[in-house]
Amino acid sequence: MSIIIESFETAGLEVTLARGCDGFSDEDLLRVTLGIDEEDMAPVTVDTLRDSYASMGAYTLRSDDRELVGFARQVKRNILEFDNEEVAIVEIGSVWVDPKSRGRGVGKRLVQSSSMAMLTVGFMPVAVCNEESRVIFEAVGFEPIAEMKNQGGKPRVVEVFAHKLPIGISWLARASAISRLRQIERFDTMQWLM
Repeated sequence: MSIIIESFETAGLEVTLARGCDGFSDEDLLRVTLGIDEEDMAPVTVDTLRDSYASMGAYTLRSDDRELVGFARQVKRNILEFDNEEVAIVEIGSVWVDPKSRGRGVGKRLVQSSSMAMLTVGFMPVAVCNEESRVIFEAVGFEPIAEMKNQGGKPRVVEVFAHKLPIGISWLARASAISRLRQIERFDTMQWLM
């Protein structure tokens, strides 16, 4: 079941952000991921996307005619405890926008809205960014905190970003969580090393 978080308009496109991935057709998934450069990623297939979003959760953007225009994964990485305060580290991953909707602010709004939804329930959103997504994450309040090796397909070094606002957690807990994240060398082992 999808839960509507908000509706908005961006560059003439009426969009609804919902938590959940109800109604993803294979056609939707293939269209939105069209043209993705897989050179530095694991292969993207309909089955891997569907399994990933079903087990980890998703934020979806649909236009006013219910067409899927974008989606992002929510991956719970770990819960850290500092001075009796718990910090849930949650990754915003695999942000995808339909090629015909790119350049209209859809990706930015997807990241902004989903990260605020996470922050308001006390999660600390983080993201692994490539060059294209870095601009979006910085524009909505994320800052670089670490570099890690990622084995998402081919070995590469990626930047990890965390949201600047610690809504729902203290500044001290946020700083402690960032310090822990900086000690991790490989992102694919992140959940095991904390």
